[in-house]
Amino acid sequence: MKTGEKVERFIRERRLIGAGDTILLALSGGADSVYLLLILEKLRGELSFSLHAAHVQHGIRGKEAERDLEFSREIAERFKIPFHGIFVNVPEFSRKHHLGLEEGARLLRYRSLRDCLSEIMDKAPERAGGRGKIAVAQHGNDQAETVLYHLFRGSGLRGLRGMEAEKDGIIRPLLPILKEEILSELSEKGIAHREDSTNRDLSYARNRIRERILPEAERLNAGALPHILRTAELIGEAEDLLLERAEEIFRKEGEELLEGGELWGFRISVLSLRPLRPILRRTLLLLMSERLSPGRKDWGAVHFDALDRLLFSGNGAHLDLPEKITADIRGKELRLLRHSEVLSMKGRKKR
Repeated sequence: MKTGEKVERFIRERRLIGAGDTILLALSGGADSVYLLLILEKLRGELSFSLHAAHVQHGIRGKEAERDLEFSREIAERFKIPFHGIFVNVPEFSRKHHLGLEEGARLLRYRSLRDCLSEIMDKAPERAGGRGKIAVAQHGNDQAETVLYHLFRGSGLRGLRGMEAEKDGIIRPLLPILKEEILSELSEKGIAHREDSTNRDLSYARNRIRERILPEAERLNAGALPHILRTAELIGEAEDLLLERAEEIFRKEGEELLEGGELWGFRISVLSLRPLRPILRRTLLLLMSERLSPGRKDWGAVHFDALDRLLFSGNGAHLDLPEKITADIRGKELRLLRHSEVLSMKGRKKR
């Protein structure tokens, strides 16, 4: 099966794009995003969706970044795709929020893409029946890098499953193919693309994985890359089963704490949590933390270890967690609460 056919089948099987949807392609000008542009441009008539392209300038690479912007604008216009240039200051944002450049760029890029998509959707009310989604060009090699990066950081199942085909309004249609397939097809078609010099900068952790660790793994075993991807799929299936079981337990034993329709916390019986296998107990805690703090990035194994220990503490035990969340043992209950809400609890009626 040809590379493009694999991607098209993946899009259809996973239902990543539906009729009436508005898709905003993150177009860097690199080989991957240019290839995804070709795929989406071909499909937009068949699947009846609206396609836009956005290029984010991060304020890092000067003249090189300006040339990437112009290249992206030109190729979008060539295929009659509405183009949006976005300018952000990653160094300033990263300093302000005490982030590394890599993480700051990722956060600011997705934030600006979401803002751009919202503006597009607001101007196209006639497409209100469809959904707005951001399409990014991460492929199988990127998936393997992500899995290894999370493995080295000590991630749980969530990190080891890698990136999902669709999550939080972001779709990744190129996950089933590899970088070499993309480059081969672009070469055959005579389609130009840009090269980002920062992709060769070994001060970035992911670049070291790409340039040093993965090639060495493939020297040890020629099938290392597909084996990593298959393992990530199996881990994803295992986590899905655990999440289903955790949902069942929460529906039976837990309760959302709402005020004015807004979620500000959870409570659940400690006695129902303690007998569970540790991996299931932590999956349930993960489920609650994600709902309380969507898109959270600062939670790690150390926080879930501490939360797990708290469950076996006595009444009154307290734990401060990232992103303004606290955990408390009150009688026979665990309560997870947004910290800003906890500060005003004295004025609340007991539940």
